[in-house]
Amino acid sequence: MNDQRFSTTRSSASALRVAVTQFELRAERSVDEFLAHVERLVAGALAHGAELVVFPELASTGLLGAINDDAVTGDTLHDDYHHFLAPMFDEIAAGIAAIAAGHGVVVLGGSHNRIAPAGSLRNTAVLAHPDGRLETQDKLHLTPQEHDLGTIGGDDLLVTTVGPFTVGVQICADIQFPELTRVLLAAGVEMVLAPSLTWNRRGVF
Repeated sequence: MNDQRFSTTRSSASALRVAVTQFELRAERSVDEFLAHVERLVAGALAHGAELVVFPELASTGLLGAINDDAVTGDTLHDDYHHFLAPMFDEIAAGIAAIAAGHGVVVLGGSHNRIAPAGSLRNTAVLAHPDGRLETQDKLHLTPQEHDLGTIGGDDLLVTTVGPFTVGVQICADIQFPELTRVLLAAGVEMVLAPSLTWNRRGVF
């Protein structure tokens, strides 16, 4: 995929311009390399007038490419996600927050694996604001593959503000469950951001 392409849209009722990145999933050798990749795309989106930049679900999966002591296989995948990838979450989230603050733009930095305080694996989106605030949303409805990895779904729905909009975040399959959208609408949400990872046409919506 060519991650230098941007899709931007401007709401007819406001001046908020949103850029959606087509992110290249590639081997990333370090968190710094991954964050530099993200920042290049944020800067490109800003050149197109973006005020909100949206990255996809599980955007940091390419960091599995930093594993150099064994191959990533079906046998190692559980440990690779729990003990190698997820511990990078805090550094990734802090880096995305710094990018948002440094460029004065809101960044939905995609979602990433993390270990929750209770020890469970989560798929968590990070929403970074120009003032340094960082908000998160766990994926609620998981795929069979995520269940196989031991991932646990979240319990809460984020309601926040981006520009003039009241905003919620639904990760990938979450947006296909109408009850979540009804809850968000009842809470006053006007815009739903849906970072997604899909590999076939059935996942496109």
